[in-house]
Amino acid sequence: MTDASPLPPITEGTLFEGALRFAQPASGYRAAIDGLLLAYFVPPSRRLAVDLGAGAGMVSLAILAHGRASKLLAIERDSATARILKKNLEDNGLSSAANVLVGDVGELARSHRGAADLVVANPPFFRADASTPGGNSHHEQSVRAEDPLGPFVRAARLLLARQGRLCVVFPARDLEVLIDALSSKDLHPRRILFVHPRAEEPANRVLVECTVGRPGGLVVAPPWTLYVTSPDEAGKLSDSALLRAVSRDRPRGLSPRSESD
Repeated sequence: MTDASPLPPITEGTLFEGALRFAQPASGYRAAIDGLLLAYFVPPSRRLAVDLGAGAGMVSLAILAHGRASKLLAIERDSATARILKKNLEDNGLSSAANVLVGDVGELARSHRGAADLVVANPPFFRADASTPGGNSHHEQSVRAEDPLGPFVRAARLLLARQGRLCVVFPARDLEVLIDALSSKDLHPRRILFVHPRAEEPANRVLVECTVGRPGGLVVAPPWTLYVTSPDEAGKLSDSALLRAVSRDRPRGLSPRSESD
């Protein structure tokens, strides 16, 4: 049955230089470049990709539009945010490739046990004693949970088929927390990539690809740098080829949206 509930207040913008429409909640948590970095990092899915805690769908849209998956399941527990996600899929002609499920990630993962060869997650970052107040009560509840990572890791473990892969974006400073949570469910890193704001600055994000099974065989990939250090003619820091790739490169077959579309 189609959900006829009205959308919550939203802002509307675009991704990839106007190739994709992207709406998100007008207040509270705002999707950032982390989601695009994650979508650019993931290996292709040949069976089913699952976006855990999909939010308004930035990662889902990018993965589908760039052909990283032909079939995707987006799981989001907040019904209002899920309605925005469905709108984004419909507005970009991607509804036929994606199924949106609303509910607890653990319960939905159990009903799709072993179905995915790729799971992606941009999970809550902070423990209860480290989070700060925000404008979105649902997101705030998630990040202030006693164990914000636990539900995502347990759900990913249930969803993954044999030789499936989980890819996560996380703050670099909390990598140890992430690795501990993953290893508790027999998920072990196979590829790690650090993202630096600028070459001379410490990494502030880390991308991790892991699989089920024995630890070992880890590859630490060359780091990504978002900005160059020298200013352009206007005195502003120029963005790197990486930033253009993850945030501007138009997916094949898609053209810019006009205002009348």
